[in-house]
Amino acid sequence: MTDLLTAEQMRALEKSAILRGHFVGLDLMERAGRGVVDQIFDLWPGMVAGAGRAIVLCGPGNNGGDGHVIARLLHRFGWNVTVFVAGDPSRLPPDARVNYDNWCALGAFRRLRVIRSAN
Repeated sequence: MTDLLTAEQMRALEKSAILRGHFVGLDLMERAGRGVVDQIFDLWPGMVAGAGRAIVLCGPGNNGGDGHVIARLLHRFGWNVTVFVAGDPSRLPPDARVNYDNWCALGAFRRLRVIRSAN
């Protein structure tokens, strides 16, 4: 069985790996995005041939940067990818901004508007 980590535990592990010099943040982001794409292709092997369409929702933090990696990799496999970005891209953390810029070199993004319920 796979152990699940809390967000706090994952941040601590990532920080430790970066401080020990094992990785830089961009490497971790690339690995996370590649892991998602590998999972997609493991679950649906027929989709590797570029028959896919994806909508990728990217938040305003480093997880949004992971989303931009996912979008870029799927695009590279010939998928039709639409990226929605929440928040102001100019306020992204540095590593997420690099991957946002990498995506923008390939395709456009749309603004994601979040509407909150009064409840």
